[in-house]
Amino acid sequence: MKVRNLLLITHAVAALVGAGAAATFAMMNFRHAVQGAALRSDAAISVHYSAMVEASQERGNDGEYERALKSYVSVLDSVLAREPRSSLYTAVALDQAVALTRLAQFERKRGDTAAATQHMNKAGTVCQASGSAYCTPDNLREWAARASGAGAAQQKIAQ
Repeated sequence: MKVRNLLLITHAVAALVGAGAAATFAMMNFRHAVQGAALRSDAAISVHYSAMVEASQERGNDGEYERALKSYVSVLDSVLAREPRSSLYTAVALDQAVALTRLAQFERKRGDTAAATQHMNKAGTVCQASGSAYCTPDNLREWAARASGAGAAQQKIAQ
């Protein structure tokens, strides 16, 4: 009788340990699945706002372009605040640095050098936080010119 009870207890403990291990494994995989969905969602949101910036720039309405850039930077701030150390978020940080540089160029063109300087400083900080080794103001302006479709002549004017 003692052996039977001992076997019953050990089997019950083993079943509970196995169930706990299976539940832990399932929860970890669920967390990764949710995290993967969030990464895809963040990438889609980033692309959407980037397209809005491009469309507003092409329409030529300065007010709309400025609002689109500011919205894009704000959305990227939210994305970066969630998890700033994954590979997607490194790319998002570089996107934000370029968007801030474009905003700085827009502000400088409008004559607001204080706001332009503030945006360029933030762009440099965000770029360096991304881990990129190419965070000079010249590189950021070049990336911004490429992102906005501007040629080298327009890039020189914006400086």
